[in-house]
Amino acid sequence: MDGLDEEKSDVKRFVSSRRIMRIVKHEFVPEKVKDQIMFKIPQDPGSIYVSDLFVEKYNHHELVGLKFREIWNKEA
Repeated sequence: MDGLDEEKSDVKRFVSSRRIMRIVKHEFVPEKVKDQIMFKIPQDPGSIYVSDLFVEKYNHHELVGLKFREIWNKEA
């Protein structure tokens, strides 16, 4: 799902190809991610992004084994 707003995000790019090397600060397009519970983005195919709802359900059911890190707050 291509929901990353590359213009508003802080990204580091490879000099030769201009492809994204690393996303320093994520900014998503709210309309594209609002109904997503879990998704991946083509700019960072090795990462899985989850919503607050996913984290709440995970914690409510006392599941273990995953660590979460907030990378974007649409309210901020």
